[in-house]
Amino acid sequence: MNLVKRFMTQNRCYTNATKIKVTKLVLHSLGCAQPSANVLIAQWDNSTAEVCVHGFVENDRVVQVLPWDYKGWHVGLGAKGSYNSCSIGIEICEPTGHKYNGGTMIGYDIAKNEEYFSKVYRNAVELFALLCKENKLDPVQDIVCHSEVYALGYGSNHADVMQWFPKHGKSMDTFREDVKKELEKCLVPTKTITPESSKEDIKWAQEKLNAVLPKIEGITPLKINGSYGPEVRIAVLIYWNMIGWGKDIQDNGTRIGKLTIGALADKRIK
Repeated sequence: MNLVKRFMTQNRCYTNATKIKVTKLVLHSLGCAQPSANVLIAQWDNSTAEVCVHGFVENDRVVQVLPWDYKGWHVGLGAKGSYNSCSIGIEICEPTGHKYNGGTMIGYDIAKNEEYFSKVYRNAVELFALLCKENKLDPVQDIVCHSEVYALGYGSNHADVMQWFPKHGKSMDTFREDVKKELEKCLVPTKTITPESSKEDIKWAQEKLNAVLPKIEGITPLKINGSYGPEVRIAVLIYWNMIGWGKDIQDNGTRIGKLTIGALADKRIK
C-alpha cells in the first residue's frame, strides 16, 4: 500500500480541528464514477465545504487528507447521533463508466472493473489493518460501512458500500475478515522474542502458545501479561517437543526465534 499525505488545510475540519478518540472505522465509496481523489480534494479543500473525510483509496495509492485523530464530516447524523465524533472515514474511489439512480449503480460493467475493484479493495484492507493496529481496534467489532452506520442509527441514509461490493462477491463481513487476517500478519513479531522483548511481542507469544498447546492437567494457560517468566519458558519447551523440534534445539526456552514465530503464526500443532 502506497500511503501519501495531502492534508486539506483549508477545510474547516482541519483549520478548526476537534480531536477525537477513534473507536470506529467507517468505509465509504464515493457514490459517483470518479477514480481520482484529486478531483474531490479540489472540491472540498476550502472554508465553505460541508464534508471532509480522512482519506481516499485509489487503485494505486491511499491519500490521507486529514490527521486520523481529527473529527471529520463524513457520516452525517442519525436518530441516535453521529459516528463523526468517534470514527475515521475512508472513501473508496469508484471507476468511470457508470451512473446512479438513487443509491443504485446503473451501467456498471463488472467484468471490465474486476481488476480495478481488486486493487482498491486490497488497498482498503491494508489501510484498515494499519488503522486497527494503530488504534488498537477489533476489525470484527469496530469496522462498519456507511449503510451499516445508518442502520445502527448513527449516520445518514446512504447505501455505500453495499451497492457495490456484492457485485464482486464481497460484503462487509468478508472485508472485516480480510482485515482481520491482514492485521494478524501485521502483528507478527519480526525479531527473536526474549525476556527483554517488548510487552506486545511477549503477549503475542503468550496468546499464540495458549492457542496451540494441548490442555495438560496441572498446567494452566499462560497469563497474557507481557512478562517472559518461567511459565513461558516451559510452554516454549512443551511446544517444541509437541511439533518434534525438542531433540534438535539446544536452548532452554528463553528465545523464541524466527522459525518458532512462524510456526506459532501458522498455528502449527505437529
